[in-house]
Amino acid sequence: MSDIISEMLKGFSEAIVLSMIPEDGDYIYNIVKRIREESHDFFSITNPSVLFIFKRFYESGYVTYKAELNEKGISRKRYFLTEKGKEYRNKCRSLSFAALKEIYGLLKGGENNG
Repeated sequence: MSDIISEMLKGFSEAIVLSMIPEDGDYIYNIVKRIREESHDFFSITNPSVLFIFKRFYESGYVTYKAELNEKGISRKRYFLTEKGKEYRNKCRSLSFAALKEIYGLLKGGENNG
């Protein structure tokens, strides 16, 4: 069943990841954890997958980052949305909600077809 869910998530992964970036930025680990927690473990995405998404976001100018040292002295990147990223996030959200509405209608209609 998780393979099916993973495939379903792929089309919405960018919008979900963008929606999980708070105003004060965050680390990839926390974003992955929040996706799992807020979906009540229904969706799971790996750190490498999110890292790949962030690499594309960075190259597109949607995010920036600040290197910070954690309590052990290890450098970590805290990612922030840029203004361009906020616009892209809003566009992705709108399109995702529209797509979900249409998918719901198709699935609901499928109940009557047998």
